[in-house]
Amino acid sequence: MKYSFHPPDSKEVAKQVLEYLVQDGPVTSMLPSGFQAVLPAGTEIIDLNLEADGTLVVNVSDDFKTYQAENEQKILESMTHTLTQFENVQRVKLWINGEEQNEMPVNGTPISDGYSRANGINVHQVQGVDIMESKATTLYFPMQGQGDEMVYFVPITQHVPMDEENTYQSVVQALMDGPAFDLPLQHFVNTGSELAAAPVLEDGVLSLTFNENILSNSAKSEIADEVMKSIVLTLTEQEGIEAVEVNVENHKEVISESEQPYTEPVSKEMLTPTESL
Repeated sequence: MKYSFHPPDSKEVAKQVLEYLVQDGPVTSMLPSGFQAVLPAGTEIIDLNLEADGTLVVNVSDDFKTYQAENEQKILESMTHTLTQFENVQRVKLWINGEEQNEMPVNGTPISDGYSRANGINVHQVQGVDIMESKATTLYFPMQGQGDEMVYFVPITQHVPMDEENTYQSVVQALMDGPAFDLPLQHFVNTGSELAAAPVLEDGVLSLTFNENILSNSAKSEIADEVMKSIVLTLTEQEGIEAVEVNVENHKEVISESEQPYTEPVSKEMLTPTESL
């Protein structure tokens, strides 16, 4: 679910969400197994202030400065991705104890213009990909929590080679191929799954038609929940896409694992919010 940031209520929601990122904080025990908070222990979220241009100023205590240099990028990405889930927050700026920061305090990452989703999250450089002919794209892949049965969807940003005639096809293909590096993420798409037709965007709905390999059970026209959720979470990150319609050639309709037919395009809001991190 996506909230609008309108104080005072939303300020408390955003503050609580940030507290999930504080190590040894009051909600650490609620994090899924295998996930870790990234903000240094003792960090206090002093205040949040939304500016007219969509910049959210986050004012934290001096304890924030105690993180290790190698964690700086992860901290920036996690804070940004968390707070830009509010629909009117476009970027995040950092203040420490009431003083504006033009760079991160430990490793000096420039942040004078703020940090946005355009900077990516969990950014990985893919070997052999020409950066000039590709686009940094956030893809969502499923990961099994350690010690539990819940599947979580992890956003990964990598450079994807783009087909200039249909960039959506390039994004879908990258998702089908899986992460281009070694991470503990599930291999969730059947071998041979591919688009059977070019994607079509109309009125905010992206229509995708796959071959039968995308199905987990062809006889029942069933598509795995992990596949559907990864497709929707990934494609709705693209500008102008509000929902995704998934079709399969030679099948009149597609159903979920709980045998519910997908009778209308699926939006991010229709997915369970707590399962995407």
